Amino acid sequence: MSMSIADGFRTLQAIQDLRVLVALAPVEAQARIAAGIPQSWMAPDDAQAALMALVAGESLAEPAHAEVVPALQKAAAFPQDDFPTFIFATALLLEDVLKGVTPANEIEHHWATFRGHYRSAQAVERAAIAQAIRRISLVQDAPISMPQSLADRTTASAAALKPLLEAKLSRRLTPSAETEPDAVARLLIRALGSPSGAQQAADLWCRHGTELMGSMPDAILAGFRHVYEAWDGFSPEGGPMIPLLDPPPGVEWPH
Repeated sequence: MSMSIADGFRTLQAIQDLRVLVALAPVEAQARIAAGIPQSWMAPDDAQAALMALVAGESLAEPAHAEVVPALQKAAAFPQDDFPTFIFATALLLEDVLKGVTPANEIEHHWATFRGHYRSAQAVERAAIAQAIRRISLVQDAPISMPQSLADRTTASAAALKPLLEAKLSRRLTPSAETEPDAVARLLIRALGSPSGAQQAADLWCRHGTELMGSMPDAILAGFRHVYEAWDGFSPEGGPMIPLLDPPPGVEWPH
């Protein structure tokens, strides 16, 4: 999988978000996948150790990788059997594809087949999965089925976030410094519906992202998250990854 520098930020962001889903998965999900690896392929202790390595973000050597991935593919194809395990396996499998270890054609039908199930997941799960599939599709020579709608790709809608950002605006007459909350909120309001505004937000995040993560309220960080999710061109080279947040106060993120 070849990536430009711009693709690099968005791919790493998608991987980090999947890492969050993996970390939040119930411990039973890992045990169920390990138990699904036939003992004729791997001893139970070896299967558990290999899966724990993947969960930790480590790479697996062959043949362990070739024996674990089919178990992930099976769990990621049967949401009705165990939904939390389905989400967990999907996140691990997509991460493997984004890292270029598993071929992209292994998940080429996942969005078309399972989008109804992804939409029933928590908003952060749905959006992280949708962004990962979209990223995989956009860097392929032959694009796979991918999410197109903002409702699928975003954790919160622009309509839900805009009032929260507007509440951060001040009535001061003198201009605010670009990293003060009201100036950042004003920029993000423009960025919600404007490619040029999204580019300005990316530039600000590139220069001050680490500072902003330590000083901005959740509503503003959620605004950056939305701009990243909504605009494929948002790619602040060298900027830090954007947190995958719980809903800020005042926003009910839909399933």
